[in-house]
Amino acid sequence: VLSSALLPSRLAGLAPALAGARSSDSRWHSSLRPAAADAGDSGEAPRPPPPIGAPLPTDPPPPTPVSAPLVDPTTGATLGTVSLPPSVFGLPLRRDLLHRVVVWQAAKARQGGGAAKNRAAVRGGGRKPWAQKGSGRARAGSTRSPLWVGGGKAHPPVPRSFEIGCNKKVRRLALATALSARAAEGRLLVVDSLACWAGGKASALAAGLAVTLPPGARPSVLLADGGPEADDGGVELRRAAANHPLAEVLPPIGLNVASILRRDTLVMTRGAVAAVCARLGAV
Repeated sequence: VLSSALLPSRLAGLAPALAGARSSDSRWHSSLRPAAADAGDSGEAPRPPPPIGAPLPTDPPPPTPVSAPLVDPTTGATLGTVSLPPSVFGLPLRRDLLHRVVVWQAAKARQGGGAAKNRAAVRGGGRKPWAQKGSGRARAGSTRSPLWVGGGKAHPPVPRSFEIGCNKKVRRLALATALSARAAEGRLLVVDSLACWAGGKASALAAGLAVTLPPGARPSVLLADGGPEADDGGVELRRAAANHPLAEVLPPIGLNVASILRRDTLVMTRGAVAAVCARLGAV
């Protein structure tokens, strides 16, 4: 135990250390002051606020205009370009969203009908084969045990749903991302109508794709028209595509991420572009 006579001398020895700690604390607190206070202390005038209506530094940059080539499906000539809304065809690539929605589509498409019988579902086996004791054999309670030939299956599969959840906003954003990816890659073509290919023959469709697609491109194409009842494609186009191994036809309401990513090129009519933009709420 320190005596009371030694306390003043020991505290006097700690005074320089305490003074240094106070100075360091004051410097540390001064570093946390706002910039406006430092400017006022130094004599500089504070920066005026931005005028009303001026864009703030945190505002996103204006969207980049997006366009796709307008192609003649009979000759393959480029007639011009079609302006597309950036909110649907100008989004950045999000691989996580595309993967999430493709997994959701694959899980939702699974039938989930696999089933087998357990020992309770197999017919028969209600009688005990032999007595519990005295026969010298292993004890058994039923001839339909999973250990027996002709018995049930232990923990069999049952019909179930493999569907997983996916929010509607995520699905819409993923669809717009897939469309934007095709537009950015130059693999989105716009035509006035696909009725010239709607002869019901796969050979006519293949000849039209050979003329319309870029040279050397694989004829793996997704065609989007106004629907089965529309005059820009219709039932005849679907009949022709049904016999083509690499062609697929979908209406605007049926466009999905997996189908867009499965095909190399996306060909859309003007009516399909307008319907997709209305579906995704483009301005």
